[in-house]
Amino acid sequence: MATTALAAPFAQRAYAAASVVHSDSMVMAWYQCRTPLARSAAARGGATPDNFLNVLHDALIKNFHDELYDHVALAERYEFAEDARSTTFWLRPGVKFHNCAPVTPDDVKWSYEHYHGAWAKVLHDKTDGVVILDDRTLRFDFKEPLV
Repeated sequence: MATTALAAPFAQRAYAAASVVHSDSMVMAWYQCRTPLARSAAARGGATPDNFLNVLHDALIKNFHDELYDHVALAERYEFAEDARSTTFWLRPGVKFHNCAPVTPDDVKWSYEHYHGAWAKVLHDKTDGVVILDDRTLRFDFKEPLV
């Protein structure tokens, strides 16, 4: 009974917040059972900031565990130029937005050019441009070898 009384104000606020949704808003809810195992340093998984970010957007490639760039995401494959002055990405076929519109190289280029996150200045300063090669392929050209 005490647990119900304690949780009631939080549940009421969550319901009130969820019931007021503007057309330009998104409400996300995340349930996570915090078991003793989840609190263990040896446990993998659980809710992390990446869980929430991946609901909103995805990357072309990602770091995965200890390997650098070993996990493809929106890109089915990628290739670094031998001179390290460009990288070509091939988008996976069939990737779609929440409204079922296909993800295109134009979308990737727009997202990159409008990125304002923590590394935006560094990335934009090193990139000469993004070239769309076809309906699934794009290339990032760098101002100097990117190593």
